[in-house]
Amino acid sequence: MFKPSRIKDSVHFRKGVEKFVHYKRHLLDAETLDAIRQQLGGLRALENGRADLATLKAAQETLEETCRRAVPAAHAKPQGWLAENVEVLFTAIIIALGIRAYFLQPFKIPTGSMQPTLNGVIARELPAEEKFPSLPSRAWQWFFNSRRYTEVVSDRDDAVAGLREKSFLLFFTSTEIQMLSGRRYSVPATMAATIHATGAFHEDGLADAVDGLGGGWDKARILEIMKDSRVGSFGVAALWLALTGKFALLASLDAALVPWALVAGHAVSRFCSTVLLATMDYVREDLQSRAKPLATRLSGGAFAVALAFAAAGLLPLPWDKALAGCLLAAAATAWLAGKFRRWLGGYTGDCLGAVQQVAEIAFYLGLLAALPR
Repeated sequence: MFKPSRIKDSVHFRKGVEKFVHYKRHLLDAETLDAIRQQLGGLRALENGRADLATLKAAQETLEETCRRAVPAAHAKPQGWLAENVEVLFTAIIIALGIRAYFLQPFKIPTGSMQPTLNGVIARELPAEEKFPSLPSRAWQWFFNSRRYTEVVSDRDDAVAGLREKSFLLFFTSTEIQMLSGRRYSVPATMAATIHATGAFHEDGLADAVDGLGGGWDKARILEIMKDSRVGSFGVAALWLALTGKFALLASLDAALVPWALVAGHAVSRFCSTVLLATMDYVREDLQSRAKPLATRLSGGAFAVALAFAAAGLLPLPWDKALAGCLLAAAATAWLAGKFRRWLGGYTGDCLGAVQQVAEIAFYLGLLAALPR
């Protein structure tokens, strides 16, 4: 039940090599693939036999050298810029078509007479005596019946004056809600503004971190991939899922809550990044790293200031929604921190960006889920 640390480290190393084999299978010949599998089996046997540290290290070094010799072209001759960009573009198109085919696909109704016949479009108002369904009930009905509930609470007397369809590059479509008071809401515009304000700094960290964890099999290789300025397939997929996820979640919120949700989401998610600064060690040793000035542990006073700013951003939100969002953001942060601690032994600047992005999405999901009343 309780394994020595040398056995745990060996198991993590072996899983990293297995991930490498899955990732590079198309580049490995049959002879090399058999050799790696035999060495993996030998390492597993040493783990089961509780071998000493020196024996395990020798087997790991032999296996690592075999993996490095298996794909020499990747180290000797880097991929050209044209091939790299074509690969990234092709991957993005495949992901977009997959999401369009299986998850989200916009339709334009040519005539109003067709709308009542479309499955899932018909809406009805809940009777006054019927309570708003709980979170498990809503999740069950959404999954099995494609039924979705939306709770709308206005912060002031107002009414919808009309809806206006908007599009960007003939692909990204949205609906602008125009109120009688003159207020307008557009979720994509607010997302673009936040990305522009931060220079996509956190999105870049998310892509690099996912590329590293997805393509690396040990600490050194993961850090090497994170340092690479190029974006791989894992990073493209993560960026697409993050941006579309935030768009879908913000679009599902009550329009009056969207501005406050954005403020609170950014404040809470950035506080989640400071949790890593306060509890984990910085693992890069190069002096040119962008996060090197933050390499020391965060002081208690600075941590308290960050917590105060995060709490201030939550004040305009209903307490139950704010609490549910914070709980999910905390769970996402703990999950990522565990992965960084296991594979890297600490954090890098890219890890901070990844935590911010995932915690922000988790916070918006919590706002939608809220707590049962």
